[in-house]
Amino acid sequence: MRAATVARTLRAMSAPASATVERAKPHRFKRGHKPAGNRPEGFKQPNQHSDLGPHSRVRPLAKVDMRTSEGLVVHRLRRQLIAHCGGNPSIVQMTIIERCCWLQLRLALLDKKILGGHEWTEYDNNSYLSWSNALVRTMSRLGFEPKKSNGSTPLGKVLAEMRS
Repeated sequence: MRAATVARTLRAMSAPASATVERAKPHRFKRGHKPAGNRPEGFKQPNQHSDLGPHSRVRPLAKVDMRTSEGLVVHRLRRQLIAHCGGNPSIVQMTIIERCCWLQLRLALLDKKILGGHEWTEYDNNSYLSWSNALVRTMSRLGFEPKKSNGSTPLGKVLAEMRS
């Protein structure tokens, strides 16, 4: 029970029978908000649409602002690794590429900390070494030699050939 409800109940119990009892105001919900009640977490009514459907876009769990230097590190490495995989990576390769991007971002942030003259702790040192080794091992899964393109040409080249 909410504290206000408990307080009203206690006052009503301690008040003499002839005293007027303050009635609770009906609870008003904010627009579009309905109470969860005893429903389990994530429960949706049958008529409510799911957040995920056949035309939903795949969105990353975490997003880096591409306008920042950190975002440029992630974007540049992702683009280079996709080209390294031949331009059309499989889902497994794309997962490895994303993991490499995040590891590289963490290492870049620690590089920035070193260059900024901040205190370098033993924890930072251990993290840096473990992330660096993890990045090398993860990148080695993609292979050391770049893959050749699967023969498809980018749309820009096709359009340029059609114009000429």
